[in-house]
Amino acid sequence: ARTRWQSPDVEIITANVTCTSSLRRELESGVDLATATYILVQEHRLDAAAIDSASSWALNAGWRLLGDEAYFKVKALGGGTAVMSRSVGAARPAPGAKSLMRGRLSFVVADLCGDVLIGSAYGVSGGTCAQQLPLWKAIAVYVRTLGLPFIIGADWQCTPSDLEESGLPAL
Repeated sequence: ARTRWQSPDVEIITANVTCTSSLRRELESGVDLATATYILVQEHRLDAAAIDSASSWALNAGWRLLGDEAYFKVKALGGGTAVMSRSVGAARPAPGAKSLMRGRLSFVVADLCGDVLIGSAYGVSGGTCAQQLPLWKAIAVYVRTLGLPFIIGADWQCTPSDLEESGLPAL
């Protein structure tokens, strides 16, 4: 399912793509994602070399892709997050974000009437709320450290009531 946040000048869409070929097809077709200013990508499953390749096709299509490589699950790559911005200069890498949680978090800083932190997160697939807690804490500490307003889109791997009960909003 897609989540969409919109203001008069900015539209942010989450996209859990399971692989980048589906994201690329959607971007090329001009359907659904065509009006977005930012796309928060979860589960792209790209290693470092593939991120470079995806960044090239994204640039050719008018997007900037800033992301973190996927991690290895049993026999294949899993996870991987990215933030794509419509305009190449619209976002810059957020300081220190690469070292947070490989394949689970990507952040950029965008100028939306002042700096705003925009992030994409991917929870532990099939995990319990307790297994998601390290991710949530990393997000909370990072956001608090930068002290910027923020927007985070994610595949949280739990229900909204689970998130509320976890205490994440209070972190």
